[in-house]
Amino acid sequence: MANLSARRDDYQKFLNLGVQVLGISISHKFSQKTFANSLNLPYPLLSDYPQGETILAYDVGQLEG
Repeated sequence: MANLSARRDDYQKFLNLGVQVLGISISHKFSQKTFANSLNLPYPLLSDYPQGETILAYDVGQLEG
């Protein structure tokens, strides 16, 4: 969660560089919007549910469980 918040705080810097910020998680897509709203994220969260194949392929996080 700290990483998501840090990207939120730096979001304008990324936009100025022409970088699109995306978040990804193993959570189901129906919970993503509520979670993003709770953190005031200005960028989209993508769901890698149920297997986490993208997360594993890019080694960008940990799968729960």
